[in-house]
Amino acid sequence: WKMSYGSTEQRTLTNKMEHMRTQTDEVKGLLTQNIEKVVQHGEKLDELGDRADKLMHSSGEFHSGARKLKNKLWWKNTKLWIIVIIIIIIILLIIGASIAI
Repeated sequence: WKMSYGSTEQRTLTNKMEHMRTQTDEVKGLLTQNIEKVVQHGEKLDELGDRADKLMHSSGEFHSGARKLKNKLWWKNTKLWIIVIIIIIIILLIIGASIAI
C-alpha cells in the first residue's frame, strides 16, 4: 500500500516537473523570439538612421548646388540686361547724333 502511494506521489511530482519544464521551454521560446524581434527592430532603426544621414547629406549638396546655379543665372541675366542697356544707349546716341547733324 505504501509503495503504491509513493509511486503515485512520484508520478504526480514527475508530471508537475514535466509540466513546469514544458512551460519553461515555451517561455524560453517566446523570450528567444522576442529578443530576435528586438534585434531586428534595432537593425531596422540603425538602417533608418543611416538613410536619414544620407538624405541630410544629399539635401545639403542639393541646397549648395541650387544656390550656385541661382547665382550663376542671376549673373547671366544681369550681364544680358547690361548689354541691352548699352545697346539702347548706343542707339540713342546714334539717333541723337543724326538729329543734330
